[in-house]
Amino acid sequence: MAVTAQLLFFLVAGVTTFSADGSFAMNCLDMVQECDDELLACFGDPDCIEAIVCVASCDLDDAECIFSCAMSNLENENYLNFMQCAADTG
Repeated sequence: MAVTAQLLFFLVAGVTTFSADGSFAMNCLDMVQECDDELLACFGDPDCIEAIVCVASCDLDDAECIFSCAMSNLENENYLNFMQCAADTG
């Protein structure tokens, strides 16, 4: 349960620090709403949650960190489905 709360923090509350006008935060809120089925499937998969927390903990300009998190989770269907939805929504 604590990991789920941490994930929600990164997806909703934490993102407001990344853009002064809040546009990035609104994009994340839209993504959470549009990808709710994929997000719920991810919540049921500890490896998927860990992967998203890994990506969310990277600095936005740290491509190596983001790439490393993403590449280490290419076998996780729930993670891939959520990330595809997020990319399609963003």
